[in-house]
Amino acid sequence: MMNSLSTDVIDKGDERPLRQVRPGKDLHQNVLVVSIPKSGTHLVDGAMRSLGYRTVGKMIWPKSGRPRAWNRRPFPEILRSLESDRSEKVCVITHHLPLVPGIQELLDRTHVRIVFNHRDPRGVALSQYHYLLGNTRLGVEGVTPTPFNLAYSKTLREISTLSERVDYLVFEMLPKIIERFFKDHLWLLHHPRVFKTSFETLVGPCGGGDGRGQCRTVEKLMNHLAETGEAQSIAEDLFDKNVRTFRNSRVDEWETFFSEKYLETIDDLYGDILDAYGYPRWS
Repeated sequence: MMNSLSTDVIDKGDERPLRQVRPGKDLHQNVLVVSIPKSGTHLVDGAMRSLGYRTVGKMIWPKSGRPRAWNRRPFPEILRSLESDRSEKVCVITHHLPLVPGIQELLDRTHVRIVFNHRDPRGVALSQYHYLLGNTRLGVEGVTPTPFNLAYSKTLREISTLSERVDYLVFEMLPKIIERFFKDHLWLLHHPRVFKTSFETLVGPCGGGDGRGQCRTVEKLMNHLAETGEAQSIAEDLFDKNVRTFRNSRVDEWETFFSEKYLETIDDLYGDILDAYGYPRWS
């Protein structure tokens, strides 16, 4: 059962492969980030790179063009790689880490710090909607070609009216987003070893957030990772309009996009998830 858990890792082609640690070398604490898609994963990635980590993961692309290679590796192997090679600071970023038999024990046996990043489900749904429609900096060409993305992108683009597209988003796409990414990760939300962060606390004033709260979140992240540095300067550099999926990145855009009818429907269907993640219901 354990070997059935896997994740896709894109490793940048210009980076060195992981090496075996030689006796006597300083050992680094490696990091695992689990970030719900469309939750500002690039913000966490930027923070980790500012702290000197080499970031690898399914959201890491080269500076231009498509990923050079897809590296499919069983997730336990990824964790063991982080544990066996600590000669450089590495951060693996994945979008999905369900609680399957054995994963808790594996995490407990490895010296890997864990960060979980999320976003208001209504914001995730809206960001996913625009992303799959191609309403981002790179358009449809910027959509990562996973089966989920390809299928829903094609369907959304073939729906002719806005009301029908929003119906499809709320009643077809959102249930799958909630199930796969929010329900599957409830165990991380309450895990004592996991540092929790969010799009809302990391995006800062450029995205409608709070600057002081953003800095405090970066400080807490650094404390969790036992890192030193200037939290304020790191926080101020996180917002980047040049990321390939950038469109708007505001915390409150969903409030004006969804009508009151849809917001009340989301409350009725997923109020328990909003409560669990600390997001207020609409009504």
